[in-house]
Amino acid sequence: SNNWRSILLVAQKIWALNYCSLRLLQEKDMVQGLPKLQESEKTCSGCAIGKSHRSSFDKEITWRASQPLELIHSDICGPMQSITLGGNRYFLTFIDDHTRMCWVFFLQQKSHAFNIFKRFKNMVELQSGYQIKKLRSDRGGEYTSLEFSKFCEEMGLERQLTIAYSPQQNGVAERKNRTVMEMARTMMHEKKIPLKFWAEAVNTAVYLQNRSPTSALDNTTPFEKFSGRKPGVKHLRIFGSLCYIHIPSQKRHKLEETGMKGVFLGYGICEKGYRVFNLETKKIELSRSIIFDEKTMWNWELNEEVQVTIPWHEEESSRISDIDSYPDESLQSSQSPQRPQVANDLQTTLESATHDSSVSISETFDHTPQKWKNLSEVYAQCNLSIIEPESYHEAAKDEAWNKAMTEEISMIEKNSTWKLVDRPGSKPIVGVKWIYKTKLNLDGSIQKHKARLVAKGYTQKPGIDFNETFAPVARSPSEATLYVRTKEGVGTLIISIYVDDIVYTGSSDELVKEFKAEMMCKYEMSDLGLLHHFLGMGVTQTEGSIFIHQKKYALTLLDKFGLKDCKSVSTPLVATDKLKREDGSDPADESLFRKIVGSLLYLTATRPDIMFSACLLARFMHNPSKMHYGAAKRVLRYIQGTIDYGIEYVTGKSALLVGYCDSDWSGSEEDMKSTSGYAFSFGSGAFSWASVKQHSVALSTAEAEYVSAAEATSQAIWLRFVLEDFGEEQTTATTVFCDNTSAIAMAKNPVFHQRSKHIKRKFHFIRDAIQEDVIELLYCKGEEQIADIFTKALPKD
Repeated sequence: SNNWRSILLVAQKIWALNYCSLRLLQEKDMVQGLPKLQESEKTCSGCAIGKSHRSSFDKEITWRASQPLELIHSDICGPMQSITLGGNRYFLTFIDDHTRMCWVFFLQQKSHAFNIFKRFKNMVELQSGYQIKKLRSDRGGEYTSLEFSKFCEEMGLERQLTIAYSPQQNGVAERKNRTVMEMARTMMHEKKIPLKFWAEAVNTAVYLQNRSPTSALDNTTPFEKFSGRKPGVKHLRIFGSLCYIHIPSQKRHKLEETGMKGVFLGYGICEKGYRVFNLETKKIELSRSIIFDEKTMWNWELNEEVQVTIPWHEEESSRISDIDSYPDESLQSSQSPQRPQVANDLQTTLESATHDSSVSISETFDHTPQKWKNLSEVYAQCNLSIIEPESYHEAAKDEAWNKAMTEEISMIEKNSTWKLVDRPGSKPIVGVKWIYKTKLNLDGSIQKHKARLVAKGYTQKPGIDFNETFAPVARSPSEATLYVRTKEGVGTLIISIYVDDIVYTGSSDELVKEFKAEMMCKYEMSDLGLLHHFLGMGVTQTEGSIFIHQKKYALTLLDKFGLKDCKSVSTPLVATDKLKREDGSDPADESLFRKIVGSLLYLTATRPDIMFSACLLARFMHNPSKMHYGAAKRVLRYIQGTIDYGIEYVTGKSALLVGYCDSDWSGSEEDMKSTSGYAFSFGSGAFSWASVKQHSVALSTAEAEYVSAAEATSQAIWLRFVLEDFGEEQTTATTVFCDNTSAIAMAKNPVFHQRSKHIKRKFHFIRDAIQEDVIELLYCKGEEQIADIFTKALPKD
């Protein structure tokens, strides 16, 4: 219109003013000669291009979550200039929008964020009874990766990603990280704490923030909002203060000092105690009885105490502090039914701040629906120190153990386990002893005190008291199982029996319930609910997966061999080191070495990544050297850094048996024999693997790979039989991948060949298996060969 052209002309003359400014000039009669203007809705393209600016962010809160976990805010902070004792450079926070409860994790690389979130999601949902519905984060690559997006889509999780260059849209997480950093920085500056302890400061800051007021909540703290209980603060101490750690009598002589100096660095999360840096051992330790000297700090440069002035008065600034007095961790009785949950407790899933691993967690979960027991009570039970008697005299002093022994004798008499008779002549007598075990519920609370009366079989001597022995040992790929098949259309019930423990599953809930009812009627049994522990393995079950691990056992090993706080390494063995019997080093403690190797072999039930290392070390059980002992300790240090590793089996995958086989060539320094390795999976995670030294010397890599393929074929045929018993018959040939084309050619060509004429006949059965369509041997690239980890020590990259 003419009016618009008039406005545009005037605006161009007067420095491209906006319409409001032109209107103001006219209304206030501030200039002369300005034509009469009328309001117009048209847009000036020049102004739109030249004056474009960001829209302001609404300060009003438009929406808040109405229940816990409905919306989770998340952000990553880092990299930090200083690397923590655990090798971490970033920290990742999750904030619950409804309660403002915060959890912090520490990681070495941003790419670890996805795995952390998965475990965090599984754990918090199982522990709290709520489900995460929305996740708000920025558009960092760690959040927008293909696997992260696919996982959220499969889980039905709504993603709320910020617009590029708009951190304000993720303001809750951004502000939380800033607040945590400010508090951590202040605490470290106040006591001049070295920067390498920044993770401890951040961990403590989050711990305190969860117990501090926030404007987002009305007169309550995040801890109380999340758990329903007021937090206690009586146990809180000044971060970085000098303290004195009590040394247990078991770790010192009577005339030795009973305490050591340390620096207070925070609060135990999965354990009930204070985190203290021991100034003598240079390690972070957990202790519950400490004398605090909050008026003194440690001079890290001069290694001496420094008196400081504290601007407030505290009546008991230096006293023994017993963390068992935490008011928010007190144990209360409850008659509410306990809901079965997956995962033993928080400490079996994630680690605390500066353990040598890539992932850590800072806060426990204290919330459940009201009709269940409050989780703060559960964690108080989990944190109790359980000490089992070592002898009858110790147990006899405790009423609970006396009751357990009485029950055991009653059951023995009821089942007619023994019959009292006169001693026949001079026959040797085998004594008995009591074994005491505290059995726990799924939530970590004490279920019962179990006392077992066992014979002292270890006092008998072979050749004198006995000649032959037999002990059935369970194989992890297929545990000794009783298969019960019902008529067609009803289903299948599978039962595994281990002395007095039963594990069972079935194709239908009705079948399982029927079996359980019949067993309960016939035998005195205790129902422990959903399987969460199995022969020393932890079992975490979710709707779509099963995760097995041995974290608790691994932690016990590290503590047993004095490496609980050791520095981790990235590989089990050094790729360039070649172990041999005569290496020139001094002899090591044979008994201790055997204990370590035996423990590592048991750990391979869920840790195929240490299979080769454990089997290699087992070759030196007789007369081990210091070099062998050092290699064994390195494997333990590797376990320290990978304490959360395990195997995950996911539903919905194709029910096909797939294998990988590989071999090195002349890897043994003594006899030049090669090492075979194979692994088999059924739909998802591996469930059968091995690392075995070959019995004969191979003349070429092709021969070594051929022998390895034959051994893998033997295992595949047996696994096919097992799967058939389970109703999972393999109708097609089982694929076994090999990365050596010559070995594949030898296996597929049954004609006499100059290169294979000397190979033992038993290995040639692989040809029959291929011709009968039982096995299909296919080529795969070396970098895709999974079985490579069972044949040699691999480098970090």
